[in-house]
Amino acid sequence: MIFTTTPIKKFKETPDGHHLDAAAYCLPKRYLCISNDSVVRRETTVYSNEAIYRRNYWNRCRCQDLASGLDWAVFDFAVNAGTGRAARTLQKAEGATEDGSIGPLTLMKVKEHEVANVINRIAIYREEFYRSLDTFDTFGRGWLRRNDETRKQALAMG
Repeated sequence: MIFTTTPIKKFKETPDGHHLDAAAYCLPKRYLCISNDSVVRRETTVYSNEAIYRRNYWNRCRCQDLASGLDWAVFDFAVNAGTGRAARTLQKAEGATEDGSIGPLTLMKVKEHEVANVINRIAIYREEFYRSLDTFDTFGRGWLRRNDETRKQALAMG
């Protein structure tokens, strides 16, 4: 997996009235410095962004141990909805015990299934999760677009 940064663009307003760029929006608050009039990332270098994503999402979901394409589907959902939810969704998609931790048993189950089928099931469960949220009317169209784009990208990688 290649970690890159994209040009910063203004993201939707957060519930507390702040505007974040897309990369900062998915960072935990400990990486942000929020004042009354602005939001600034505390760590702003490409290296630190890569390190944050690698440590907090890629490694926690053991994406390096997943098949090409499946790694991207799980990683993107982890960044978007948290590592525990991404892990449980992968486990649900492959019929493993949904404990939120990708360990040896989960990785063994992954090898029993066709990668494309698991990617498609993750996309279905991801959409179900988004539609269950109270904020779906506000953000749902963007979430579904991202889900569809991620699914297509993941399938092309596999």
